[in-house]
Amino acid sequence: MIQGVFPARDADAPFVARFQSGEAPFRPRRDEIISIENREIEKLLCNFDAHRVQPDVFRPSAAKAVAIKPGHRIAAATFKFTSQNISWHDASLTSEPKFARCWVLKTASRSEAYSSKMKNPAITYWLIPAEPAHSSFQDLINDLARQYDAPVFEPHMTIHVGLHGLDVAERVAEKASACCGRIKVKILEVSHSNDFTKTLFVRFALHTKLSWLNEIIRCAAKDSSDYRLKPHVSLLYKKMPVMARRKLADSIKLPFSHVVFDSIKVVRCISPTRTRADVEAWRVVAAKPLAG
Repeated sequence: MIQGVFPARDADAPFVARFQSGEAPFRPRRDEIISIENREIEKLLCNFDAHRVQPDVFRPSAAKAVAIKPGHRIAAATFKFTSQNISWHDASLTSEPKFARCWVLKTASRSEAYSSKMKNPAITYWLIPAEPAHSSFQDLINDLARQYDAPVFEPHMTIHVGLHGLDVAERVAEKASACCGRIKVKILEVSHSNDFTKTLFVRFALHTKLSWLNEIIRCAAKDSSDYRLKPHVSLLYKKMPVMARRKLADSIKLPFSHVVFDSIKVVRCISPTRTRADVEAWRVVAAKPLAG
């Protein structure tokens, strides 16, 4: 389109500034009163706008609004709050608003809050194996941790995971230990899985006393969590390829077929446990020997 120099004849219109359409006035103004004393009246019912005035336009053309394409995703588009004055591209680019930075910071905070909500503090009840199984398991856990750069932890069988507070944990442990004596459980196999906390584990038979102890803890804590008891003692916490896990599980031979558990511990942990940092954040809050 060829840029015009002057507006159309006798038309009350602003100059066309380069390649943009006319802009609205900075502030509203009054209408102009025009005397009709010296004007030629062509029609009785008409208005006083220009009529059949021929503009000096070389060739009509469509006017297009040009948009600056923003970056990808919400955070990048956030900084494009207003349209640009296309007559002054470089001079009128909007500077970064103060609240844009605040918006990004708030979004990051919400993301962190969402991540923290995905992991909840929990109270876990462990059965601890008696000697000599305890030392045998601990040595094996230590060796695997050194070999695969994995976290070290105490050998244990998780009986229940609840979401209740620490104020009831010691009372529950006291009741559970008084109601249940030492438990002897049969080993079924050394197995593996894709779960971080069951990378390599010893699977046990589901003894009646284990189910009973789980129910005692659940009722004493008045806990409604949906934890399902699957008796096992983990040996390694590490993400590994399935073939490597299978080969490792096949290589482990335990020197006993049964394990006696003689004490219970209450541990404050993060649920679900998915990282080494989660494991290292575990804290024992109570420990009780099983009666008998």
